[in-house]
Amino acid sequence: MMEIRFHINTAASNIARNKGINLLTIFSITVGLFLIAVTAITLSTLKSAVREWTRGFGVVVYLKDNADQATVKSLKSRIEREAGVKEARFVPRSAAMASLKTVLGEDILEGLDENPLPDSIEITLTEDRLNAEFVRETARRVKTYPGVEDVQFGEQWVGALFGVARHFTLAGTAVGFALTIGILFILSNTIKILFYRRTNEIDILKLLGATRWFIRIPFMAEGIFFGLSSGLLASMLLQASLAWMSSGNAIPFVMPVTPFAISILLVLFGGILGLAGSTIAVGRIRL
Repeated sequence: MMEIRFHINTAASNIARNKGINLLTIFSITVGLFLIAVTAITLSTLKSAVREWTRGFGVVVYLKDNADQATVKSLKSRIEREAGVKEARFVPRSAAMASLKTVLGEDILEGLDENPLPDSIEITLTEDRLNAEFVRETARRVKTYPGVEDVQFGEQWVGALFGVARHFTLAGTAVGFALTIGILFILSNTIKILFYRRTNEIDILKLLGATRWFIRIPFMAEGIFFGLSSGLLASMLLQASLAWMSSGNAIPFVMPVTPFAISILLVLFGGILGLAGSTIAVGRIRL
């Protein structure tokens, strides 16, 4: 118990004695954690937007002219059994023409002697299967079924949309990783500086028989303090930013978890980085 109290008092004394470098370190880590949180929320918003844009997306299966009712019924039933198919709806050519007249107007289509549109089946896919590769594979497989003339699903649009989302995700992940490495670098170097400022005290402790970990623990406690306090400040800054943006006409962000959970995660993540950075620092210092 006395040993724990000694480590806490030593860490607190070191923090109080080096206000300048400590405040600069906390400020830098706070900005880094805040940017990591903003990146995560932005990626969550992008994924939500992609899901929303593709919510009504589907595959259109055009049937052959000689397909009878039995063939259509069998084909529809077979499509409904496909993995990832939410709904398969038969659209007769008469309904397709009526829909086309609504969009283009009856005057434009007045000269048509007969309906050129084929019967079709509109396939709606589940949201978890809305990716370019799955849609392409499903369309290729359905096209081989008896009674199917052609399958269309906007391949270029789907590929481009998910391609953009994938690139943004990779970029966001890279940014988050770089910020994390930067925070660890700042923490590690700060702890090293604080360590070398106390060389005389450390030499005395070594002469008194203090173990390596007895000397290292106060510095690790300082690292945890830097991380936890920075996480707390970053969560407060994030909550204030979200409150300000929600009061205006800004783009609504989609939170991966609740705001309170984000705050807790930021503080915990900051503490973990503080412990990791200080452990790396003291581990590389020879005692």
